[in-house]
Amino acid sequence: MSQSDNSVFAIYREGSFGFEEVSQTLEMMPNRVSVGGEKRSNTVWKLFIPDSALNLEDQLRSWINLFEYKADKLLELKKSGWTIDIDCLIQPENGAAIACFDPELLCQLSNLHVNLIIRVWE
Repeated sequence: MSQSDNSVFAIYREGSFGFEEVSQTLEMMPNRVSVGGEKRSNTVWKLFIPDSALNLEDQLRSWINLFEYKADKLLELKKSGWTIDIDCLIQPENGAAIACFDPELLCQLSNLHVNLIIRVWE
């Protein structure tokens, strides 16, 4: 079975807010940002996985490696009203997809205070 996996690290908040708060707190710049307004209801700060050729579990490990030393900063953002997601997309080629994760990996993700979203789309 072959499938294409992709993930995005997204931090968002209802309304129009400056994304600078997120960038300053995490001391990093996003790949893309959209600020809430008439057309959008949320302000969204996004990072894309640097190596989309990795399988989904390895992508999640990359996010852990990038943010494990910023877990306290992520919690600070969460307490300030920001929602933090790792949004994953699995695109199966033959109608079926598998997402199986090591329990240790799931514990490490929970330490980042993030929601894990897995979307399957053919």
